[in-house]
Amino acid sequence: MRLYDELVWRGLVQDATEGLGDALEAGPLTLYIGYDPTASSLHAGNLQQVITMRRFQLRGHTVIALAGGGTGLIGDPSGKSVERALNDEATVREWAERIEGQMRRLLPDETLFLNNRAWLEPLTAIELLRDVGKHFPMGYMLAKESVKTRVHGEGMTFTEFAYMLLQSYDYQQLFDRHGCRLQMGGSDQWGNITAGIEFIRRTRGERVHGLTTPLLLRADGQKFGKSEEGAVWLDPERTSPYEFFQFFLNTADDQVGMLLRRLALLPPEEIEALEAAPPETRAAQRALAEHLTAMVHGEDGLRAAKAQTEAAFAGGEWRIEDVQTIPLGSDATWPAVFLEARLVPSLSEARRLIKGGGLYVNDEKLDDDSAPPAITPADEKPLVLRKGKRERRAVRLR
Repeated sequence: MRLYDELVWRGLVQDATEGLGDALEAGPLTLYIGYDPTASSLHAGNLQQVITMRRFQLRGHTVIALAGGGTGLIGDPSGKSVERALNDEATVREWAERIEGQMRRLLPDETLFLNNRAWLEPLTAIELLRDVGKHFPMGYMLAKESVKTRVHGEGMTFTEFAYMLLQSYDYQQLFDRHGCRLQMGGSDQWGNITAGIEFIRRTRGERVHGLTTPLLLRADGQKFGKSEEGAVWLDPERTSPYEFFQFFLNTADDQVGMLLRRLALLPPEEIEALEAAPPETRAAQRALAEHLTAMVHGEDGLRAAKAQTEAAFAGGEWRIEDVQTIPLGSDATWPAVFLEARLVPSLSEARRLIKGGGLYVNDEKLDDDSAPPAITPADEKPLVLRKGKRERRAVRLR
């Protein structure tokens, strides 16, 4: 199967420039995806883009992972209803380094890790206006969805308005320095990507390409984003390998096929066999959880997650390092405990589940959402919190 056809089969093509499929078959391309370090870690929603880069890498294409050390100080308005909070330079630098470490595990072959601060920092205001801004008609920029939505909504500062120029300049610099001819991103990046394509056409007289993937959504329609409640991070300090494993193990039946196609580096025939397996076996969910946990946390992380899962479901002993300690205030409630244990995304969701009989403590159904939990002495067995039939956490209350 041609790479482009496989991307279509996997549901990974939202928008693409004409002729991209043929260009990919004509010979190896250099491509890039940019990421602004707006948090200390990547999250589950970022996996789709990074793993898509890996697919290109496995087909012999050259991959550039571009950290937005410069653009991360500005803030991309795409997909946002309000302006992003601006972080200081030291924070952006530290976050970029952490994220690069996570990506190196997912992109083990030769990858160019670059930072756009290298060319944006020396760029003067006069150069930006003369050499970049003159190629962007106001009508063209105002017609972009990311701009139009904000201008007629909450408003947009000039800082955000200029972001499109900086991302287009990134593409031009990567074209000049590394022969890059393809920029990829999420579907909310199409406006910025096409602006860069047009900028290169105007300034270099060359044809380059763009590709966007559909946003990765949860069953309830929310993005797998870091700004949403219940985010799943790739940093094991923020989301443990066990929590990561459980998140994908508990994928809904109507979502698991989509996630296998988009995120798993498994051949199509293997994915189709998993999709055809009886749902009650949960073979597809287990394959998804094991595959992604091994990719993100390594084989050691996968072994630890599976051992902890087996202990939870078989009633075995939890290791000390698997038990989460939750401090309690005088006004603590069970919903607060379940929220702290990351079994629910919000207090209101915990109350709703208690009302419906969906939360348990030591396999006893909770029927009161306000009663304070009893403190467990340090030498006693931990409490086992459970949501529904499958999700469990071992906690010790203090």
